Amino acid sequence: MNIVQVIPLSRGINKDVLSYFTSTDVKSGDIVKVTLRNKPANALVISSRSVEESKLDVKGSSFAFKKIEAVTSQNLLSRPFMLAVKKTADYHTATLGSMLFSLLPKIVLEQATELITIPAPEKETTTESSRLHGTILQSDDDDRFSNYRSLVREEFARGRSVFLCMPTSGDIKRAERLLEKGIAEYSYIFHGQMKKKELVKKWNELAREPHPVFIIATGQFFCLPRHDIGTIIIERENSRNYKSQTRPYTDLRFFAEAFAKETRTRIVFGDTLLRTETVWRFRNDELLEIAPPTLRIPTNANQRIVDMRKIHKTLVKFNPISPDLAELIRISRERSERLVIFASRRGLAPLTVCADCGKVVSCNRCQAPVVLHTKNLSEHDAASFQDEIRFFMCHRCGEIRDAKEKCKVCTSWRLQTLGIGAELVAEEISAQFPNHSVLRLDADSVKTHKEATTVIKKFYDTPGGVLVCTEMALLYLDQKVENVAVASIDSMFGVPDFRIRERILSILIRLRTLAVKNFLIQTRNTEEPVFTFAEKGNLIDFYRQEIIDRETYDYPPFTVLIKISLSGEKTKVEEAMSRVGEFLKEYDVSLYPAFTPMARGLFTMHALIKIGRARWVEPSLYEKLRSLPLAFRIAVDPESIL
Repeated sequence: MNIVQVIPLSRGINKDVLSYFTSTDVKSGDIVKVTLRNKPANALVISSRSVEESKLDVKGSSFAFKKIEAVTSQNLLSRPFMLAVKKTADYHTATLGSMLFSLLPKIVLEQATELITIPAPEKETTTESSRLHGTILQSDDDDRFSNYRSLVREEFARGRSVFLCMPTSGDIKRAERLLEKGIAEYSYIFHGQMKKKELVKKWNELAREPHPVFIIATGQFFCLPRHDIGTIIIERENSRNYKSQTRPYTDLRFFAEAFAKETRTRIVFGDTLLRTETVWRFRNDELLEIAPPTLRIPTNANQRIVDMRKIHKTLVKFNPISPDLAELIRISRERSERLVIFASRRGLAPLTVCADCGKVVSCNRCQAPVVLHTKNLSEHDAASFQDEIRFFMCHRCGEIRDAKEKCKVCTSWRLQTLGIGAELVAEEISAQFPNHSVLRLDADSVKTHKEATTVIKKFYDTPGGVLVCTEMALLYLDQKVENVAVASIDSMFGVPDFRIRERILSILIRLRTLAVKNFLIQTRNTEEPVFTFAEKGNLIDFYRQEIIDRETYDYPPFTVLIKISLSGEKTKVEEAMSRVGEFLKEYDVSLYPAFTPMARGLFTMHALIKIGRARWVEPSLYEKLRSLPLAFRIAVDPESIL
């Protein structure tokens, strides 16, 4: 009989280690099935001792030991993998169990008994200095993927495999098409949408393959059974999708780098526009380069910035389509050229205000600004409204209501829309150019990956076609088009986030690189430097200014941000957060309500700590944060501090 210590693979457990007993011979690294809160759960074995060795612990225990139900898998996780998980958990102030839960696909745990596992060999210490550092690759898509193909062939020649990590399954499909030439035979694709049988088949094929392999996968598949990986590539390094939106708010880029260090593997961070933090690390010799980073993105397209303030002064009725854009739409049709038109928000208008008192029309449930829509209700929701009615939708909690209402403050009927949404742009084009083929791609018009790929295929197959889209379309636009226009992006500047200009420039640069003949931007804010940086493809001056601003205001990479959040009844939340502020007062904590403080009837408040980059993980602060009750949500390096 053995006493076994395990880490529960579950988010909601605030303990790292639990104890069970079993008569089965288990060892560290095995996955077992246990009972947790009267429900079956997976757990990772970290130690196993005989009862004779554990007599004192057993006698002194204040609880009864439960039995392990079954051994699910042996040797599933390597020692380097576990060390990287531990480092990542510490950085994010999470338990080992919750971190493992976020880094292992649920489908892998469910099918563990059918998966081949391979014990990790002792790795030889490499003398190649490049494998002790991270590296960067900043260039356009074509150049970047050409470099990736060369890296794969180079590693194959050395008998090593390559792991290309992508932020989403949509990115994987795109990468597959760009990389398929010459290396498809030994390529393996893994993502969270795989069927169980497909996963088991591909996993076991990968484990048995004697030749080096090229893995294209999302970040949860670093547990794959290959111990010969020579290079890890983090593609689209700037993507927000690498950061999980639920506890423990894991940054997969951090884990990938920790894993690369434990396995002495080269890691490459690649993107058209890398994060400011990554460029700062490169400038400070923390990262090397695969090739000199591209700091000016060239283009042969004709570029124009249209000042919408001047145009709207001459109009009797508001029109989201400037004469310049209307002309571009017309010539695109005449020349059978394709045109992509970007809008930063979906719906008709991202904001509605009272023209008399200025009150913003907001959601009844969470107080977030509502967005005006028309015609796109589901059959279930449409039953409550007329077919052609316009309605307000909250993009935060999903509330839908009729747009025929008065101002809740002054009862005025004069509600006025502000901003331009993708739906409004598509409607206006259809009205002005009734013979044009106009397609839309946003979260309202398509709901699945299959629907999105169908829209994109139809667009590319339609000469003279127009695609009105939001940011989600950039996952699917994998071929250049003749003309690209930005109908609206100004509303994004209203988001009070220190990373917002970097995000806007990233979108503009990606759109600009799509355009072959014309690239047009409509804006009411022509003085904004981001537009000049985008027009000239000038990344070096952007980074220079961004780094100065970040240092001035103590933002990353100069500090690590730690955000503590609590939701509930307003008075209780304010009292609890006040106590947190006192508890952490030596760290100069800032307390403030969330940007949208009410959501689903709950009030949310944040506490923010800025700690020097070299000081984190500081043991005393770490212990204090870990001692907070589970009701408090802790995000280290959050995507947004609001």
